[in-house]
Amino acid sequence: MDTGEPEGNGEGDPDSTTTATATPTSTAPVNAPDFIPTNAVLLDRGATLRVTITNTSTNSFSGAIVVRVEEVPDDPDEVATPIELAENLSMEPNDTAALNFTIDPPVTEQITVRVTVDPDDAVAESSEDNNQVDFIVVPPFAGPDLSLAAVVSGDVLRVTIANAGDPLSTNDARLVISVPGETTTRTISPLAIGEGESVEIDDIAVPQTGEAIRITLFIDGVNEGSTSVPNPNVVDIPPETPTPDTGEESGVEGPEEPDLGDGS
Repeated sequence: MDTGEPEGNGEGDPDSTTTATATPTSTAPVNAPDFIPTNAVLLDRGATLRVTITNTSTNSFSGAIVVRVEEVPDDPDEVATPIELAENLSMEPNDTAALNFTIDPPVTEQITVRVTVDPDDAVAESSEDNNQVDFIVVPPFAGPDLSLAAVVSGDVLRVTIANAGDPLSTNDARLVISVPGETTTRTISPLAIGEGESVEIDDIAVPQTGEAIRITLFIDGVNEGSTSVPNPNVVDIPPETPTPDTGEESGVEGPEEPDLGDGS
């Protein structure tokens, strides 16, 4: 796992990675905390690793804590490159905190990560034997990200389905073309669109009524989006309103004024 710079979590100060430090200590006080990694999950299509730690002690904690993350290689001879994130945290008994690590490039397959809390034993804990846990993590399936675009060319309606997300493959895709008082359904089976790809459906007849044509895409019965396009078969021309001709705007001279003379 080639990781980038870690980022702060939503619960702490994002800039705490440059200010938080931990100083080693050897003796655990009576009110010592007890940290254990309790979860690790990939987010953002594998670009973020969120680690959750828990203070299992009956004592609260406030101070700097370091968490180390490294991939467990399949080959035991390989050496992993760990990354660490330091945060200033305030944790009550049995309280949890989440820390986000930015992964660059994103993880695209199942891996095992080793999470170690307080790797240098800088914080005196009631138990130092439970600070390290291995987790199997899998990139989340984000699913397809579909969008529609439609144009009318003559009597043919062309619909483009684009996919900006994970690949789509289904035998149950339907385009519903509707105008007021009329609805038609076009079934597309199978429909397969890879990430960053699109398909065009170009043999759909244009309805003869309705000023706007609405196109809705259903995948496995779920509405995935819609778009609309003006219907050129319907022409609505508002009636003209006669405008009096004063002769001034058109450049035509108006009627002559009567010559009243000079009064003599």
